[in-house]
Formats: sequence, C-alpha cells, structure tokens
Amino acid sequence: MLRPGEAALISSVVCGWLVSCILVVVNLCLITFLRASTRFKVTNVGVFSVYGICAFALFAGWFGDVFSPAIFFPVFGIPVLVISHFAYLLWTRRRLRLQSFDATK
Repeated sequence: MLRPGEAALISSVVCGWLVSCILVVVNLCLITFLRASTRFKVTNVGVFSVYGICAFALFAGWFGDVFSPAIFFPVFGIPVLVISHFAYLLWTRRRLRLQSFDATK
C-alpha cells in the first residue's frame, strides 16, 4: 500500500508526463507555424530533439534500471523541459503578434 506522499509523487509524475506528451505535439506545431526566422526554428527544433532523444533514451533503458540514480533527471527533467519550452514558445508567439500589430499601426 502506498503512503499519501508516495501516491502524490507518483500521480504528479504521471500527470506531468501526460501533459508533456500532449505539449510535445503542440510544441512541434508552434515551431512549424510561427512566423519566425529560420534560425529560430532550427534552434527550437534542436531543443525539441534534446528532449525527444532523452525521452527515447529513458524508455530504451539507456539510463539504467529503476534503482539507478541516473534515472532521476530524465524522469523529472523531461516534463519540466517540455513544459518550459511550451511556455517560451507561447511567449515568443505573443511577442511576434505584438510586433506585427505595432507594425500595422
């Protein structure tokens, strides 16, 4: 039986991963459809590749088994990286929209 702290930790990690799985698709769409420079898009595809490769490595077992200390960074870090990248892309989208709005005035 899980204690309340363990259950909260497990459910927050699972929810973080579910949100991250959805935001991976959203991030890719934002990178694709933003009216930004090619350099910006290439840089963000690079960031996208970093957490994509880390997630693949995690599920392929490259970080070791469940008891390995190296597994803690990807388990907690990948969802944080995906959510942070989403927030940055939204901020960039808003900034670009404000710039285009100011240019039309």
